[in-house]
Amino acid sequence: MAIPTEIESAWNFLHGEVTWLHGRWYIYRQLYGTSEYRIEALNKVAPTFFGSLQDILVDDVQLTLSRLADPAQTGRFQNLTLETLAQEIMDAGHKALAADLLGRLGDYRDKCRAILERRNKRLAHYDRVTHEADRAEALRGPSRAEIESALDSLRIFMRRVHEYFEHSYMAYEQFVLQTSAENLIYAIARALRYAELVDSGKIDFVDLFESDAFRRLRNGPA
Repeated sequence: MAIPTEIESAWNFLHGEVTWLHGRWYIYRQLYGTSEYRIEALNKVAPTFFGSLQDILVDDVQLTLSRLADPAQTGRFQNLTLETLAQEIMDAGHKALAADLLGRLGDYRDKCRAILERRNKRLAHYDRVTHEADRAEALRGPSRAEIESALDSLRIFMRRVHEYFEHSYMAYEQFVLQTSAENLIYAIARALRYAELVDSGKIDFVDLFESDAFRRLRNGPA
């Protein structure tokens, strides 16, 4: 049984969002969750940039997790969320599956509780009481374990739908980018090696500044 046409639009959207959410978290872990030496290398090259990128990535991941946990409707506005998908599955006549999914959705929302609080008070809105009472720092985070726990619960929900209709296993956590942060890490390693060669006198200091690559990257083509 393939994904029914009644839920195909919602499923395709949410499946894509969940897939690329794992892709962005994969990039985050490559940069900041591999080793202390890798973080030291990032700080040697561009500490402000990589510190800002770390905040942007982890905030983006939290925002996506929180949006997926939202209700199917907010006021008069409809949302595309896990609850939307469960409701459409219910309307399509798969009542046992829908009931199972709503139970799993409760677990997912529980795993996202702190993330949702950050979204509401710091990420999507600047809650006045929170910030004027100097509580904003307490809402910083999260830990990697917290994100991994939420992602695990999210995968369980999505896999249940996929296995029910497609009779196959969806390994979201195995998502691999064709070009990822490892490409950047390789370039940084080359740059640090170049700096070592300059420091040791094996390459002249002005070699870089006289190169065509440097001029083009710094100033654009002549």
